[in-house]
Amino acid sequence: MEQSSVPSGRDIVFALRQTHKMSTLKKSTQTELELSGDLKTLLNNCKTDKVYTSVAELRLDCGYRVFKFDRVLDIYGEFIVVILEGLCGDDFFLTVPLPKRYKTVLTDRRIENFNMGLYGTLYMVRRSAPYGSLITPLDFV
Repeated sequence: MEQSSVPSGRDIVFALRQTHKMSTLKKSTQTELELSGDLKTLLNNCKTDKVYTSVAELRLDCGYRVFKFDRVLDIYGEFIVVILEGLCGDDFFLTVPLPKRYKTVLTDRRIENFNMGLYGTLYMVRRSAPYGSLITPLDFV
């Protein structure tokens, strides 16, 4: 008995499936590489949509002119932010969230009066932390 060299229909279907699987795998691998290249580009070129500047980012012993205070409510609760005039090399305005202790002192009335200019010009200064402390005090002068 001789076997015929002509492939059967079942062999052809099997070969087509394997070819399709291999081409699909090759395409998905190429697509993943392209996407990872795009992801790398996106990650390397992304800019922050930074809304707030932390107190720790302010320069030590430099006076930042206070433009206004504002009470902000977000998912973490209510807090006070101060809008400062940026120094050379900073953004034009810096929005800095203040520590919670200022929330009780700065009532809505005081914030409103300051923002109308009734208290005059005010500067916020970040002082050096005392020896052994991680907290940098804030002075308003």
